[in-house]
Amino acid sequence: MTEAVSAKPLSAHTPKHPDGSQMDGIDYVTDARGRKKAVQIDLRKHGDLWEDFHDAMVVHSRKNEPRVSLETVMERHRKRAGAGRARRTRKVRK
Repeated sequence: MTEAVSAKPLSAHTPKHPDGSQMDGIDYVTDARGRKKAVQIDLRKHGDLWEDFHDAMVVHSRKNEPRVSLETVMERHRKRAGAGRARRTRKVRK
């Protein structure tokens, strides 16, 4: 079940590391009760972190897709590469 959207404003605060220092460029968005609802990431500072997170989400979204063996992938690649060579014609200089 999804949570109903409230008209109450959201606020943001910067989380702290376990050592007490602030995590610069990362803010949690919280609801009126202080519950975390989202994260804002400064991509100029943490673009590589976002890429890693995005990659992990893509992997997670594909976890139920059928697996393909490396041998099958390599065979498909060889067939495609071979078909590409066969279509090309060589120009002969006179």
